[in-house]
Amino acid sequence: VERQITTYVESALHYQHRAAMFFLLVHGNRLRVTRWDRSGISTESFKYTSERARLRDVLWDFSRLDAGQQGFDTTAILLTPDSNEYKLMDDLKVDHAGTDLSEAEGTIVTKAQEHYTFRFAREAFAQSIAKGFPRYRLTVPAGNEERRFLVGEPTVTVAPGITGRGTRGFVAWDVAGRRFTFLKDAWRHHLQKVSTEGQALRDLHSAGVENTPTCVCDAELQDMTKIREALADEPAVEDFKHEKNVSKFRHYRIVVEEVCLPLKRFTTGKQLISIMRDCVKAHEGAATKAKIMHCDISNWNILICPRVEPDEKGVLRVKWRGILVDWELSNPIVSEDNAATAPPVVRAGTFMFSSAHILDNPEQPFRIADELESIFHVTLYNALRHLR
Repeated sequence: VERQITTYVESALHYQHRAAMFFLLVHGNRLRVTRWDRSGISTESFKYTSERARLRDVLWDFSRLDAGQQGFDTTAILLTPDSNEYKLMDDLKVDHAGTDLSEAEGTIVTKAQEHYTFRFAREAFAQSIAKGFPRYRLTVPAGNEERRFLVGEPTVTVAPGITGRGTRGFVAWDVAGRRFTFLKDAWRHHLQKVSTEGQALRDLHSAGVENTPTCVCDAELQDMTKIREALADEPAVEDFKHEKNVSKFRHYRIVVEEVCLPLKRFTTGKQLISIMRDCVKAHEGAATKAKIMHCDISNWNILICPRVEPDEKGVLRVKWRGILVDWELSNPIVSEDNAATAPPVVRAGTFMFSSAHILDNPEQPFRIADELESIFHVTLYNALRHLR
């Protein structure tokens, strides 16, 4: 039964954009009021057959909460079939102008332009709305304006479940920029000294580090997870008003320009090594120029980014480049002189690609040698799995 209930909540969090979810469980003559978010579950049980006033107060007070207090993400607007943005998403499924590029490496491009739309990006967007999945307009505060992005079903779901960062990735249409982008919606560890992924990407680009994502916009949103400290003797209605909370995760959203292919799409060993070489260069630039360590190099954080570049004869062609993504766990390189004031280590790397040293010493910060070993593990994993 416990797993069944968890599945219900997980499904709701997948289909809807929520900060939290309330769930009432009835077992015999007892009622359990539960609140679920990315930090866990808040709960209290009482005998509703003899405490009818408490049941009445719970339902009455809940009905008076606004959408945000009821757990809905107020930065996500559900689109209805009669809305213009819903219809626009249907229209975007088709390349009416016939200008989409094939992502196949070596494809000749006849016209130079600032932004290209690759066929696979439009196909991924079309697939995300093909099954009747709810469509949303997500907003990201950017200075004095709010950027709007249209999304359907997430194309990437990292570590499915209820607790944790709940990372989901969407191929999104940038309404203002009029192009496909990649939007990541997650719950980041709320530690004051740990910078956001968007700030890390801006630092990388300011330092001239290649083969890393280009940040369009990002923002920490208002929703934060809450863990109740004590509710033993409080009325059930207080489940919805309790102020003694401990924040653990904060809602975060980032949009990048690059819509990429998974690493497993490589076709030859030469192509694999070329992609991995690009990511080694990205890591080298981050470590030497920006003084940043990635801290989570894995098979899923190395992607293929099709780009249009001139070949040795000056002909524009599609070239597959490796790109090192997901810098949300990155940390500054720590020297012995500033170790005491360094930000706390957020250890949440990928076990199967971590170095032996880090697995044996999880409390220690990452070193360059640890990151290079992770790159080796990713290379070996893909060679063994996909090459003859």
